[in-house]
Amino acid sequence: MKLIQKIITFLCLLVCCSCENSTYLGSDTYKAFHLINAYVDTNAPQLRSSFDIGEIFRIDIEFNSDNADLYYSKEFADVSKKNQSEEQLRKFINLANKNNDILQWEPWYETFGGSQKKQTYHTGGTFYALAKGIRQIEIVSDADFDEKHPAGVSLMDYVTLTIDTYSDLMGATSLPNDVIYDTRQTKAYKEYTAEELSVVGTWWILKLAASPSLSKNHNLTVTITFDDGEVYSDTVEVKF
Repeated sequence: MKLIQKIITFLCLLVCCSCENSTYLGSDTYKAFHLINAYVDTNAPQLRSSFDIGEIFRIDIEFNSDNADLYYSKEFADVSKKNQSEEQLRKFINLANKNNDILQWEPWYETFGGSQKKQTYHTGGTFYALAKGIRQIEIVSDADFDEKHPAGVSLMDYVTLTIDTYSDLMGATSLPNDVIYDTRQTKAYKEYTAEELSVVGTWWILKLAASPSLSKNHNLTVTITFDDGEVYSDTVEVKF
């Protein structure tokens, strides 16, 4: 599985870099002292709603790094040529200490040289985590969903959550096999523990395991409460 992922990643980067007249210069590993390479600090995710295969309604929640403050580990910033201030590094260290992220491993990366300047692309096991943990996620509708869920009643008992959770690796000193795949979990939202939602990735998928039996037109309000008490809320309009 890891070999396949490396091949796919390499081919994607090769196509991307060829557009910039870049030359492949080789691959190597570097010594990392944390599992998490970077923390994304934002309270404003992007929400996208759609219908999946089988007409299952889903909401993708993405904490885009383009509209956020990022804090990198020193070793990741060095190898991937990321510029950051001493304050940003300090915030990374504080978050790593808070999460007890003491894992040591050797990620790999590939280097490409462009026509204008040398560029390094970090490609192996890149772990971005949200700077805040999740205290609660809530979804309610302004219309009657079914007999058990009139307007304003939580729909979270119908929700499955797909998310990267890193809590099992906090405090670990070495990396288990296939960790890239083990971090991604899918299960009923109510089955997640507070610990599992304390250190998470930046792309979540919420799926409704049921369709409405009453009104077909809904304004679904998604509310996220972070572990520091900050609250984010947004509404998506849905026609089932």
